[in-house]
Amino acid sequence: MDNPYNDPGPGGVKEEVFFDLLSPSSSFGCSSLKDPNGLSDNCIISAIILSHWDNIMGPRIIHLWSNTYNQEATPAQLKTLRFVANHTLSGEITRDLSDRTIDDKFYVIQEKSISVTSFIFGAKSTVGKCVHSLSLVVPLEHLETYLKWHDLCVIWMKRLISRLKVLQSIDPGNGAIGEFSMPKNIQSFIQMLRSLSMLALPSTINISTTLLRSDHPIENAFLRKAIAAHLVTCGHSIVVGKIKSQLNTLVRTLALFLGATERHCSRLATSDNPRFPYHSDLSIQAIIKDDNDTTNIPSIDVLCSKFPSALIDMSTKEIHVTQPCHIHSVRRYEMMKQDLTCLWAEHREDKVYPTSEIFKPYNEGETLVGKLLCELAELKASCGIRETYIEQFIMSLERRALSLIKLVELDTNRGKTKCNVNKIKKDMTLTQEGDFHIVLSTAEKLQPGMYAAVYGDPKQITENFT
Repeated sequence: MDNPYNDPGPGGVKEEVFFDLLSPSSSFGCSSLKDPNGLSDNCIISAIILSHWDNIMGPRIIHLWSNTYNQEATPAQLKTLRFVANHTLSGEITRDLSDRTIDDKFYVIQEKSISVTSFIFGAKSTVGKCVHSLSLVVPLEHLETYLKWHDLCVIWMKRLISRLKVLQSIDPGNGAIGEFSMPKNIQSFIQMLRSLSMLALPSTINISTTLLRSDHPIENAFLRKAIAAHLVTCGHSIVVGKIKSQLNTLVRTLALFLGATERHCSRLATSDNPRFPYHSDLSIQAIIKDDNDTTNIPSIDVLCSKFPSALIDMSTKEIHVTQPCHIHSVRRYEMMKQDLTCLWAEHREDKVYPTSEIFKPYNEGETLVGKLLCELAELKASCGIRETYIEQFIMSLERRALSLIKLVELDTNRGKTKCNVNKIKKDMTLTQEGDFHIVLSTAEKLQPGMYAAVYGDPKQITENFT
């Protein structure tokens, strides 16, 4: 009987089958590691290994996505794959399978010249419900680059694994693997990493490539509002427009207000084919509009991002933002739950998600950014003076944010009483709504949950939007 792994999977994806020489009875499927456009270059991931615990055979590989390890893999390469499966699962045999938590672990395995990020979870398989691991294998030569994206990869993979668990509940065999290999899932993750490999910002930004350079008037109402909206959404912005150079200039300008790690998770625009679509959880990304003057930004991905987003349109000079952090976090949970529910109930991708109230115009008054731009205009743009001044501005925001955190703790008796928002604003001399939200968003990044501590239970607030 022909092995089912030799048949094309969903979408006509040709899969190979491995027969492990170290364990002849253990076979597993193999698919190429590529994005929705069929490209696999510029990806630092050498392999993704899905394995589970078999009570008879122990750790067993189910499927492999890789371009490095193919059907002609040597026994040494197969031994490395088995080593990863053993290393990630051997200590998990007592795991409570009813626990829905997805744990992540990071290993550096010098003797194999690889680093591994492993995700441990319980899911249904062909042998019943058991412990699984999904491991990202990165060569040590790419470790420094990967570490800049590690937190981003963890966010992405936990959402994808949640979908995989539902798919395995529907069809624990090859159907779940084939569906997980499709563009909506693992291929989209690879495309996101490829886009960062090609277009990610460097850790340092030259101010001559931004809108704060010496030959550009920086007393600009649009620029001021864009920076304020960027800070209010915890440094997460989507910049859209038609001219690549304008988009990239604004992206670099906004990136001046981010840390080095966040800049590495930001992406410039490209006019080359293929153009990269919107990817959730990037700090800043630029997207060029199509010929119809539109951009395809899926509402489900915006709502499932960890942080709120600012939408900055360079063509119309309009700026919109999603709901504040405390409301966004609740809507994110509800949308992720709805996504999994639809996947379970319908097992299809033609779902329609509500788009009302996702973005709202940003019109909050503020003085912090306006004062900064006026002061920058008085400084020379050479010798790193303006860059240093912006760094001092960010440090001052963080100091204010730390003060706000301590003040809220005292005012609420560490969450036991309701926060007096007006008193907090007065004590912090942040009477402008925009100023207060800029500092509060900075505090949210330092200590998640600050928005909820200030404004109360977000579940009660979101009842007005559902």
